[in-house]
Amino acid sequence: MRSKMIALLILGVSLFVANGAYAGAKADDWSLGTTSSFGSTTGQSTFTGGQQPYGYLTIDQSFFGKKTPTTVDVKWVWSYDGGKFEKDIVQNVSWSSNLDANGNFSLWSTPDKSITSEPAGDWTLKVKWDAATKNNIFTPSAKTTSFNVVAPEPISATLFLLGGAGLAIRRFRGKKSA
Repeated sequence: MRSKMIALLILGVSLFVANGAYAGAKADDWSLGTTSSFGSTTGQSTFTGGQQPYGYLTIDQSFFGKKTPTTVDVKWVWSYDGGKFEKDIVQNVSWSSNLDANGNFSLWSTPDKSITSEPAGDWTLKVKWDAATKNNIFTPSAKTTSFNVVAPEPISATLFLLGGAGLAIRRFRGKKSA
């Protein structure tokens, strides 16, 4: 009886360890987000007019186990308001030339123009990538993130100040001549 319990315990621990090892190579080992500066992974989901959004992709080095990719193909799809504006950017990059200090793959992209020329509202960034190792091609599912662009308010403030300055000058000149 005791040997059966030990065998079951060993089997349970083996299954737990095997499941943990398998779980270490899931698509959760890569992330997607938006930020306000190239090279940053500090997430930002709201941008004001004039700020340039950057998408970033990071892939943990443990994603591939002991295999190291040679190249990564990334497709970035930037879209606004359900596709009124859509920009596809495809990159084929070297794995080794895009590693951060921890050995993880990091890559940034932007929709090639300032969002100030686009209307404020909801934007979506979708990324799909695949990587080639010596014997395999890994193609995880795509991820999507959303961000919002807020219309700049300085225009109305500038008009208010200019109108007030004009009235002040007119009033000052009126008192001076009287």
